[in-house]
Amino acid sequence: MSAADTSSIIREELLAPGPGRTIYGYVTAPVNYRDTKLPTIIFSHGFSGRAESGDA
Repeated sequence: MSAADTSSIIREELLAPGPGRTIYGYVTAPVNYRDTKLPTIIFSHGFSGRAESGDA
């Protein structure tokens, strides 16, 4: 099995300010994601976790 081609995938930091706190996350998507309609998946690592825990 070969690794997937990720040359057209980007990862951007996302900060969502709210009342009393700012939520940190990141968007992993095709390079042209802003120009096209795509399904969205929101993944939460759960309590006491880190954003990077879902990278694998």
